[in-house]
Amino acid sequence: MKTLIRSRIFLCGIALAVATNLSAAIWYVKPTGNNANTGSSWGQAFQTIQQAIASAAAGDQIWVAAGTYKPTTGTDRTIAIGLKAGVSLYGGFPASGTPTFSNRDWVANPSILSGEIGDPGSGDNSWHVLYNDSNGLTSSDVLDGFIIRDGNANGAGITNNSRGAGMSCYFIGLTIRNCTFTNNQTSGN
Repeated sequence: MKTLIRSRIFLCGIALAVATNLSAAIWYVKPTGNNANTGSSWGQAFQTIQQAIASAAAGDQIWVAAGTYKPTTGTDRTIAIGLKAGVSLYGGFPASGTPTFSNRDWVANPSILSGEIGDPGSGDNSWHVLYNDSNGLTSSDVLDGFIIRDGNANGAGITNNSRGAGMSCYFIGLTIRNCTFTNNQTSGN
């Protein structure tokens, strides 16, 4: 009987050791990055925020250098930057050097999320720049240090595509700090 008890304690000890050794990752994005990179450092930064989000797991952070980022490299208006529960995004990092969280400045180093994917000024912009339709995001998830602009939710009637041009999120408690929403237009109420 004593051997069985020791085995249970030993197994619990292994589980605790594994759980405490896990740490959140930081994923890096900059305009001169490459989506074939690992995203694990500024030197290996991704080029798109969506690639970093796809790679991230709950508890991770995404650090975004100054520059303009779009939901897609094409012209499909239905594509938005899809947020992920448990993943926080921080903009305002310098685009050169070795930026740290302490030298982050979202005013001097604007990280712009733009829906301007088609012909400039023609209204063929993304319906939503940022999107999340699940209730998985909570107040511990952060969007901090971005300019969100140029969404054009001009879909017909009262639909998802006629509201939420800059950000379309439902049933969430996302924390938004140091962000500016500008030049976003909707046709719905």
